[in-house]
Amino acid sequence: MRSPGFTLLEVLVAISIFALIGLGTNQVLRTIINARDVTEARTEQFIRLQRALVVIERDLTQLTNRPIRDELGDPAHALLIGSDLYDLEFTRLGWRNPIDAMRSNVQRVAYQLLEGELLRHYWLVLDRAEDSLPVTQKILTDVEDFRITALSANGETTYQWPLDNDKPGLELPTSLEMFFSMEGIGEIRKAVNLVAVPKLTTGHGDEPDGQGGEGDGSVEGDEDEEDEEEDEDDEDEDEDD
Repeated sequence: MRSPGFTLLEVLVAISIFALIGLGTNQVLRTIINARDVTEARTEQFIRLQRALVVIERDLTQLTNRPIRDELGDPAHALLIGSDLYDLEFTRLGWRNPIDAMRSNVQRVAYQLLEGELLRHYWLVLDRAEDSLPVTQKILTDVEDFRITALSANGETTYQWPLDNDKPGLELPTSLEMFFSMEGIGEIRKAVNLVAVPKLTTGHGDEPDGQGGEGDGSVEGDEDEEDEEEDEDDEDEDEDD
């Protein structure tokens, strides 16, 4: 009597079926792993993009109408878009000074797209000298394109600011729109409304004086006259008593 068992053909068919199932499972698993890696990479890109947008928006919301002097001593407007060197350059308020260093709380910053990296530059002084070098920070990578458009008060949109380089006391635009193009994400747009603030002076008129000291953060006003009026009111009250 023959013992029960599998023929060679049956064994080969079973092995082939298990091989096909294993190959299909491996392909599905590799697809899931690749999808997870791509998702994690895109998520990390979005996180870095969001952080960069927060930094730029924080700077722009502090933008102020304070012109400066560049390394050659030439006057430069408070806001420059599409210049020869930087994509965006402007003066901002709110430079924190926790150690009370002898410097202004007004800061000059610039953004530049260089070889796929978005760089943030800032200077330790407002009105620069020939040896004034910026401090550079890398805030975003894998950037294919970075552009800024400005919306003027009369509703005109432009990629270049100022519209008239010879016009003194130029007003700031009402809003700016940023265009980012990143590999794997595409184009991202972000609009920032600019807050109207008084024009800053150095304490010696509207033109910058070439110094980056504490006087760069002063705002035009009549505080001394108001104090004198309050003193006169107090004297009148004493006489009435």
